[in-house]
Amino acid sequence: MAVSMAVGLLFVVIGATAQPSYAQPAPVTDFATYPPSLPTTCTVTGPDVVEGARYTVGSQTATDLGALTLVPGDVVTMNWDGFTPGCEEVGIGLSVKIAYDVTFDPNDDQYLAAFSYCGPEGPLCAAPYQLQVTLLPAATAPCWQVDAHLGAPLSVVGPSGAYYNLNSPQNMLISANNGGTSPCTPAPCETNPAVPAGSIECQPVTPTTASPPTTAAPPPTTATPTTAPPDISQTTVATAASCAAGQVRDVDTGLCIDESSVSVLGARQQQPQQIIPVTGSSTGNLVLASVGLFLFGASLVLFARRSPTTSAR
Repeated sequence: MAVSMAVGLLFVVIGATAQPSYAQPAPVTDFATYPPSLPTTCTVTGPDVVEGARYTVGSQTATDLGALTLVPGDVVTMNWDGFTPGCEEVGIGLSVKIAYDVTFDPNDDQYLAAFSYCGPEGPLCAAPYQLQVTLLPAATAPCWQVDAHLGAPLSVVGPSGAYYNLNSPQNMLISANNGGTSPCTPAPCETNPAVPAGSIECQPVTPTTASPPTTAAPPPTTATPTTAPPDISQTTVATAASCAAGQVRDVDTGLCIDESSVSVLGARQQQPQQIIPVTGSSTGNLVLASVGLFLFGASLVLFARRSPTTSAR
């Protein structure tokens, strides 16, 4: 007996129970092709696809979702005993939408917020058959619509999307519950205010990482202007200063010498005190020098002719 109970408990624990998933399958957004075809072996639709369906929240259990009294945050559980023969490959979903009214209004859109699923597009359905979904807080979804349905959930139920049953060629709805507290005004999506913030239609804001501050490149270095060296290709010839009183300039050395040092014979040429500055071309200087030498030689000749001749005794 104890062994049987342990085996039964283990079977319940490891039994295939679909968990809420947003990856398998993806919610239906191709509304033009909805609903999908059921397997040809399944000759029934809607609630007739599953056998013994029942819904539980807290201490309440009912065979119709609409018979349950729900409040935000409730966990709704769907159980069923099996499938109508030939419908074993039909997927089953339990989903909650954010609604804009406490009752179903076909003129309003209801936006998918959460769901669980089992079937060909996700974890396979296996006994004990069970799905669960949690209602959102009132701040996110003051009003809701809970649906048990065939196949993957619709992203939008209403005129902007499609319907599980209304105007549908085949019934995809198993059971539904609408409720909440007016006013049914959910918080808007930050990236798309036309849809509720808690819906899967609302794309989250991607956080941006501030780029590190860029360091401005240093300004180009201005070369320090350099002063060109003075042009030394030309030299300035200084004008010779006059000699002091009692001095004459030596024509050989260019130095000022005392007049007393000049011999009578003109060992050194005595020049007047005023010195002619050196100007003009080199040819002019040579002419002056030649004239000076000529005068010097003439003075020597005159001096020699005046000297008395010595007679014999």
